[in-house]
Amino acid sequence: MRRRIAESDVVARCRAFDFPQPGKSQEKRHRDTSLWASRSERGARLMTPGRHAAARDRSPSWWAGVVEWRNWRLPVKLGAVLVVPALLAVALGVVQIQRDVARANTYADVQRLVRLRGGLMPLIGDLQMERTMSAARLR
Repeated sequence: MRRRIAESDVVARCRAFDFPQPGKSQEKRHRDTSLWASRSERGARLMTPGRHAAARDRSPSWWAGVVEWRNWRLPVKLGAVLVVPALLAVALGVVQIQRDVARANTYADVQRLVRLRGGLMPLIGDLQMERTMSAARLR
């Protein structure tokens, strides 16, 4: 059971969406807005099929302006292009310096052990000599 659509209904729909009308020539290129609601009837905007029909209740936040970088002025874009890599380089430099300081502290510990070894070598030599002398007496 198909419902037949009247030809005038098809023509009205074609006019509203700027489709070519059946049986008319294609010479007329501008939109026929006779079926559209007036500006006061439709609010301030025309709701086309691609737009949401819900009206926007809230104003855009300040973050929306920050995220849309295409709307930034040229000096701001240039500053962002120069400042972001510079901050990244500084952060990586701080991390590298912290690693170098930690490594230098381990080198200082090794140097202290070397100095301690230098002071312990005569003591170790004397201890070995005493052990050798004690072993010679026991024989």
